Amino acid sequence: MSKKIQIKRGLKVGLPTLNEGELGYATDTKELFIGTASGNVRVSEAQYSLTISTGDWTQETTGDFVDNYKSVKTLTGLVSTDNPTVDLDLTGKDKFSIDGYISDFEKVVGWEVTGNNEITFYALEQPTQDLLLHIKVVK
Repeated sequence: MSKKIQIKRGLKVGLPTLNEGELGYATDTKELFIGTASGNVRVSEAQYSLTISTGDWTQETTGDFVDNYKSVKTLTGLVSTDNPTVDLDLTGKDKFSIDGYISDFEKVVGWEVTGNNEITFYALEQPTQDLLLHIKVVK
């Protein structure tokens, strides 16, 4: 006879302090936690999808990066100490459009988490296509 394993789940803010060895899953941030003697510890990676539309870019007019572009996006679950990796989603792109799509992504020269739930992308030129991105944060 098989037994069913149940994991506590709910919104991250509502997860209780877990017993040592007990698992909890945050349904809003897609994070897995395990209870330890010192409290809940995150044991998973968070994965997100994000689209930067062509209209999301603003041109910098002051500072060291005049004439460059940035896009500030909200990403619920991201925390200011996260260091995400970003990949371009090529799903649905055919061999005739993929080169231009990759070239647009190459205009993006960096990103940083600029606050809780916020990530900022920087580009030397404004991309001419919407960019669908996969973002992964190992916690």
